[in-house]
Amino acid sequence: MSANLKYLSLGILVFQTTSLVLTMRYSRTLKEEGPRYLSSTAVVVAELLKIMACILLVYKDSKCSLRALNRVLHDEILNKPMETLKLAIPSGIYTLQNNLLYVALSNLDAATYQVTYQLKILTTALFSVSMLSKKLGVYQWLSLVILMTGVAFVQVTIQDKYIFLSLSWFQTLIYFVWRIWFYCLLKPANVIHHN
Repeated sequence: MSANLKYLSLGILVFQTTSLVLTMRYSRTLKEEGPRYLSSTAVVVAELLKIMACILLVYKDSKCSLRALNRVLHDEILNKPMETLKLAIPSGIYTLQNNLLYVALSNLDAATYQVTYQLKILTTALFSVSMLSKKLGVYQWLSLVILMTGVAFVQVTIQDKYIFLSLSWFQTLIYFVWRIWFYCLLKPANVIHHN
């Protein structure tokens, strides 16, 4: 991959993540007459849009044939009930996490939320090292230390919002459980190393 494409992808990802958080924060704290929208409705609509996008991609891969699309969906979802059930727990946790995302953004400013939410990277890395015996390089450890320092600075400056920060810690824990569950269920058993 060329360096230009890497930086373009990084720029788009930063823009998308930042704009998502700012838009959600604005929509949750907007001072208008009447009730706000339900966060659960926003989560369901977002998931329905993702499902529709996935079905369109499978349809395209099936050479735009409805019969082939129906066969693929039937074979992959209905004919493999245990595989489908394995995804039920992570998808439920993911739904809970997305609902908590709206709660956190309703109570925290966008910058605090964004930095605290990045703790998912730290917890995933630490548990990958401790539970899955993954090795991290020097630059990866340095990046984690810098991330942890940034989170510590943000949390020290806003001690009066301690209750809402603990919600972000809970959300990070949910994210970690979801990632490990997903990893353990979908990877072959010989990938996980036991000491």
